Amino acid sequence: MNQKNLTGRIYYWLLLGYFSILPMSQTIALRNSLLFALVFLFLVDILLFRKRNKLIGINYFRHIPLIFLLWIGYLIVFPFLAIQGDVAWVNLRGQWFQSILAFVVGSGAVMLLGKRGPGLWALSFASSFPIVVHLILVILAWIGFFGINFPPYMPISEAWLTIAKTTRALLVNGWNTSDFPWGFWGIEPLHTNLGYAACQSIALYGVCF
Repeated sequence: MNQKNLTGRIYYWLLLGYFSILPMSQTIALRNSLLFALVFLFLVDILLFRKRNKLIGINYFRHIPLIFLLWIGYLIVFPFLAIQGDVAWVNLRGQWFQSILAFVVGSGAVMLLGKRGPGLWALSFASSFPIVVHLILVILAWIGFFGINFPPYMPISEAWLTIAKTTRALLVNGWNTSDFPWGFWGIEPLHTNLGYAACQSIALYGVCF
């Protein structure tokens, strides 16, 4: 496998990983790491294969709706015009800057991968990852890994510590299932996070089938 194909395969799996954890809470550091890694790979590919990407880039950018380019330009210029410039700069460095990087990552997927990029099945599996994690946590709660009286929401760190603490006792005393934990949100503080991932995966799976 040459360096170009290796870069494309790494980009492929990092993109799916980023897509899979995007709706999950408490994954900001991991999401940002994957996002910057994808941007870095895109820039490396442009520098290493400049001639090829120049031709692909010209054809690709011709099809970008002008409204997207105007929106990015507006986000960059707005802090200079805003009454509360300091607040605008904070927002640009935060959420809006991430949205611009996500646009770059999407462009990189088209230019680097093209038709070799993730298909609908791959995107469906990735989008259902938060639901799979949630179902695993629900089963663990059902068989007693989180004790009897556990809150509807548990941060990732608390969930891991609780599992590690109760595993030894459960191995000695055995598993005692309780009532099915309806309403258990797992690591999500808002049930809407699970609803978003579920609706997205259902839509993609529906198209696939």
